[in-house]
Amino acid sequence: MKVCTSCLKLKPLTEYHVFNGKLGQLAYKCKPCANEYQKQYRRDNAKKISKKRKAAYAKNREQRIVASLAWQKNNPGKANAKNKFYKLSKKQRTPPWLTEQHKAQIAMFYEAAAKLTKELGIKFEVDHIMPLNGKDSSGLHVPWNLQVITKVENNKKSNKVEGL
Repeated sequence: MKVCTSCLKLKPLTEYHVFNGKLGQLAYKCKPCANEYQKQYRRDNAKKISKKRKAAYAKNREQRIVASLAWQKNNPGKANAKNKFYKLSKKQRTPPWLTEQHKAQIAMFYEAAAKLTKELGIKFEVDHIMPLNGKDSSGLHVPWNLQVITKVENNKKSNKVEGL
């Protein structure tokens, strides 16, 4: 049994994380208190954390791409499942009320991305302004929710809405 320095309650040792990976040394705070502290820290320092992550991503971009391609090669089943999930979500997010003109407009975005990629030698992709599978909200696969951006910009954006 041990007293948590945060909530000051006596708790069993299984309620504590192992401190810095050292055997036999336990954290000062119990798991619930430590988790709450981490959540609060992330809320209070969201911009700082985001800036740090973006810098780390930019610094290790090439290594991450190589690692991602290696993972896809070594895990073809999981990679296919991930791609299939995306394609199905796009299909489910395409409303049945789209007209042929809307579908032609969507196709134009993909054609523009391919043309820009070929002409400029930089990979362009069609991005959903409001992501199809966003954490807090989901968009539709409709012409007014699409934009053509570089692959780098699209990867930075991930499943987030620009500016939020």
